[in-house]
Amino acid sequence: MSIWSLPGFILTALSTLFVLVILASPNWINIHEGYLGLWVFCNTRGCASVADIGYGGYFAVRAFILIAFFFWVAALILLAMALWYNTALPSINKMKHAANLGISAAVLTFLGMAIFTGTFSSASYGWAFGLGWFAALLSIAAAVVVMIDFKTEPQSLS
Repeated sequence: MSIWSLPGFILTALSTLFVLVILASPNWINIHEGYLGLWVFCNTRGCASVADIGYGGYFAVRAFILIAFFFWVAALILLAMALWYNTALPSINKMKHAANLGISAAVLTFLGMAIFTGTFSSASYGWAFGLGWFAALLSIAAAVVVMIDFKTEPQSLS
């Protein structure tokens, strides 16, 4: 285990948490009557589903962020197994797959945020939008640290 293992796990856990928060948050765009998230529109009278929004970019953002979240969860599980649980699968393979999943998740998070920015270019963005960009940057940092951890780990099969 290298010195990069625990920081890689912590950054991956934070990335996963922030992506989950932005997925669940209804505060992506502030509208004068309320605020809009990826799944709901909320105002003073309550919240309603936004499943019928017809923007293709809106659906793409949902898909990219959701897939990125699942990739982060898988990477987090693989890193936890590499750190604390010795199985038949060598830890180097777990770190390699976690690094690949992390890079893929980071790219998907960036794509989702970029598509959202292009789809709602003249909007008043909420705090979840800013957190989304922070999560995208943190995702890149986590993927880089996990890749460094993979590259510095001895390349044995046991």
